[in-house]
Amino acid sequence: MCKPCRLADKLRRRLEDPAGHRAIRRAYYAANIERERARGRKFSRTPAGRAIQRRAYRKHRESNLARGRAWYAANRNHALAVAREWKRRNPDNTRWHTRLRRARRLQVAGSHSEREWRALRRRFQGRCAYCGIRPGLHRDHVLPLSRGGSDYASNLLPACQYCNSSKHDKLLAYWRYRRNGAAHLEAHIRARPKAPLP
Repeated sequence: MCKPCRLADKLRRRLEDPAGHRAIRRAYYAANIERERARGRKFSRTPAGRAIQRRAYRKHRESNLARGRAWYAANRNHALAVAREWKRRNPDNTRWHTRLRRARRLQVAGSHSEREWRALRRRFQGRCAYCGIRPGLHRDHVLPLSRGGSDYASNLLPACQYCNSSKHDKLLAYWRYRRNGAAHLEAHIRARPKAPLP
C-alpha cells in the first residue's frame, strides 16, 4: 500500500474498533516507554505541541483545579514540606518568584529578564553599586516600587544586603545624604578646633 492508503486504512480500523486501537496503543507505549516519552517531550516543545497543551488545559481547567484542590486538602502537610524543601534548595528561584509576586501586587510597569540582571551584575563586576565592597546580590530599585518605580532593568542596581536594607524605600539622593552627607558633616564639626566659650 502507498502511504496515504495505509493511513486511510489505519484511520478506518481505528474508527471501527476504538477500544481495540487504544489497547494496541497502550501495549506499544508500555513496550517503548522511554522512546515515547522522549518523543512526547520533543513534540511538547514545538508550537503545535504547546497549542495542543493550551487547548487541553482550557478544556479541562475546572476539573484539574478541583482535583488539585482536593489533593491539597488531603495532603496539605506533605505539600508544605515539599514546598519548603524546594525553597531551601532553590533560593534564587524563590527570590525571583517573590519579586514577581510583589511586582504584580504593586501593579508596577515593566519587567526584566534574568539575562539583563546578569549583564547588570557583570557591569559592576559582581560588587555592590553603592559601596563597591560587598557582593551585589540584591536587586535594588533606584526609584522604589512603592514610589512608582518600574521593574525595568534601567531602574535596577546590584546592591549588597546592608545597602539594600538601609536604603529600603528611600529616594537615592535622600539616602545618600543620610548615609554620607550627615556622617561627613558630623566628622567636619568634630574636626574643627575647639575654642573656649566666650
